[in-house]
Amino acid sequence: MIRYNYLLLLMLFGLAACNSWLDVESDNQASDEKTFKDYTGFRSALNGVYYKLSEPEMYGRELSWGFLSVLSQTYEAGDVSQNDAYKAAVVYDYNSKDVKDVISKIWKGGYNAIANCNKLIAEIEAKDASFFPLGERERNLIYGEALALRGYLHLDLLRMFAPAPATGDNGAYIPYVTVYPTHYESALPTSEVLRLAKEDLLKAKDLVVQNDTLDDEMAYANRFVAEDSGNRFFSFRGTRMNYLAVCGTLARLCLYAGENEEANRYALHVYELVEAKEDSWDIYFTSSSDLNVSGVNKYVKAYNDILFAFYNKKLTEDVEDFTEATGKPKMLLKNAGSLFGDRGDGDDYRQYLVDWTIDANRSQKWLDLGASENFVRVQYALIPALRFSEICYILAETTYGSAAGNAAAVKYLEEVRGGRGCKRNIPESVSASTFKEELIWEGMKEYLAEGQTFFMFKRLNHPVLSGSESVTLGNSFVLPLPDDEKVF
Repeated sequence: MIRYNYLLLLMLFGLAACNSWLDVESDNQASDEKTFKDYTGFRSALNGVYYKLSEPEMYGRELSWGFLSVLSQTYEAGDVSQNDAYKAAVVYDYNSKDVKDVISKIWKGGYNAIANCNKLIAEIEAKDASFFPLGERERNLIYGEALALRGYLHLDLLRMFAPAPATGDNGAYIPYVTVYPTHYESALPTSEVLRLAKEDLLKAKDLVVQNDTLDDEMAYANRFVAEDSGNRFFSFRGTRMNYLAVCGTLARLCLYAGENEEANRYALHVYELVEAKEDSWDIYFTSSSDLNVSGVNKYVKAYNDILFAFYNKKLTEDVEDFTEATGKPKMLLKNAGSLFGDRGDGDDYRQYLVDWTIDANRSQKWLDLGASENFVRVQYALIPALRFSEICYILAETTYGSAAGNAAAVKYLEEVRGGRGCKRNIPESVSASTFKEELIWEGMKEYLAEGQTFFMFKRLNHPVLSGSESVTLGNSFVLPLPDDEKVF
């Protein structure tokens, strides 16, 4: 049985500004009345969901550079074995008590966040636009983000706890929860979970569009900084479910579902918007000069093309606490050199995101490298969740073999490669198998230590690659439900 704890813990305004929470009364009804008595409670409730999702048990570690990256063979086994959970996870021993604990926290964290979204959705549906200072624009923004997060989280839970559609297994593995409170929900077939997630995302897309693309032309140019007005709630759109993030998630969902035409349509919409707004939205591939400044990587996240990221102001401290202590893993990369050298991509800028020091081959994406400039330091807190590069990859994959022609597919792939400094050209006449191989290797470089590599291999039902090694996972792609959360 799934049990939900309503954790409507409130954060002070400005997710990026602080990590403080407001106390709430223990009685749910009294808490509800206090929380939602004015518009500030809605803002705080939404920020609180993002805050909890950015903690180490969720996207702040396990669903980015931690557990999921261990499963994708990103790290040296001998190094991560210094952590009991990762020692078992790297060999897919899901019966390990420590692995079960990690998985249980992911499951409960995801569904508790969904419960909070459901409560917020129920409350805002009962409110008139006049309740909010910015009227319909503000109501729609909060409503849309809550719906988008609900869809996003169900998709990720499905991608972890159910077989990929590519396997042909359409069994019932997880529930899709839309009401609060709830104490038991039946698991639904994978196709139904995907349908409901798409439904939420489509509704969210129409709700947030006004704020992100119609009223505010600078929503993306300033997506990782505060507005000059000081209204922090409407700042940092890159760390919230903005319009591009919602559309990009729709493309990701449809690709996972095998709905390639729809995936192409949503990805193309994002692509064309970014291309049309190139001068004003400031979304581009980080240059070599910014990645490698006198041998020191300043832009550790290559963050100029990030469309959506979670945010944790203490992220680098959390990483340091986890990796720097004696007897803890340093998360040393496994076969990282092969990603660039083995395929003739030695000029790839992404190599600058790796510390190649002897015995310290670590991803620099999660480190504080001591930059003093605020516009550089802001990236230290970012947890990349969706990049423009993924949009290009989706377009490449869904265009190959279509009426648009393979040359167009190669163009999308080369746009990322060129943006990352790769000079080796992929021929327009490339075979389907070679093109797929190129896409996989691109994903391995792009998503290194970000968690998405595991999902890529699972979606394709493809063995996990690490240098010349290949690990066939089969059923190990599916995480087991926590023992006390079985829905059958």
